Amino acid sequence: ITKICCLLALESISTRLNLKMTETKQRLIKKLLGLIQSIETMTNEEKTSYPTDAFGDDYNRLRSMVIESEPELERFMPPEVEVYESAGMGRLTTQKFGEIHVFSSQIYQLLS
Repeated sequence: ITKICCLLALESISTRLNLKMTETKQRLIKKLLGLIQSIETMTNEEKTSYPTDAFGDDYNRLRSMVIESEPELERFMPPEVEVYESAGMGRLTTQKFGEIHVFSSQIYQLLS
């Protein structure tokens, strides 16, 4: 009976962990879709501009969260975006919105 109770407890814990991981994955996918769709609403001119550091940091955090949630995907992940200090423009990413769209789409496909 003790072995059965232990097995049932382990199964219950495993089920709860899987549900939690599924919830996290669904949230990450929703966040990615939001990022992808926001860029898709931009004009072509806007897509060729460089986002602020806040946008780049948000993408990098999302990318890190995906790796934390799904570590086996790390070797397939697109790169982080880099940020630099622009003369008179503040801190910007070195990648354009269009590039970040491609990166985000790749991550979305990896999670799907």
